[in-house]
Amino acid sequence: MRIKHLSFFFATSFLAVSVMTLSVGPASALSAKSKPSRPVLVKVSTKKTSSRTATVTVRFTPPQVHKSAQLLSSEVKVGGKVCTAKKTSKTCSVKGIKLNSVVKITVRSKNKNGFGKSTKSISYRVKVGNNWTSSPSQVLTSPAKPPVLVDLAKTGVLNTTQVKLAKVIGVVSGQLSS
Repeated sequence: MRIKHLSFFFATSFLAVSVMTLSVGPASALSAKSKPSRPVLVKVSTKKTSSRTATVTVRFTPPQVHKSAQLLSSEVKVGGKVCTAKKTSKTCSVKGIKLNSVVKITVRSKNKNGFGKSTKSISYRVKVGNNWTSSPSQVLTSPAKPPVLVDLAKTGVLNTTQVKLAKVIGVVSGQLSS
């Protein structure tokens, strides 16, 4: 009987340690030697400047970078024209874009290690009053992957007694308890 309890304890402890390892998640990809990750396009709008041209304003979220490799600038391309946003600025306006034209818009950021990857390009019709806004699923709060969390009770891996034991040794629904 005692061996049964001991093997149950080791099996549960192993599973709890495995879950703790999963909940920590991957190490941050940010390092002093890495280039910036992709910025995120948030909004594009048009303002008429003359009968044939307009100013296109692009709002974006700059990427997170390591504190030793701060952003130097972000480059916004609208059609064939380029605008440079200094450091952590979140907007850039490109003047002289033809009205009613369709342009591709991208943003990329630069630190001391060089330019990072560009955002995926969007096609945008330059039209007075036209606005493009990203959907909530496109806007990420962090480029890092979230940790994998496991709800022990819902997966059916453990029964109620085992879940209570896992909570006692410091695991609650796949997260470390404080």
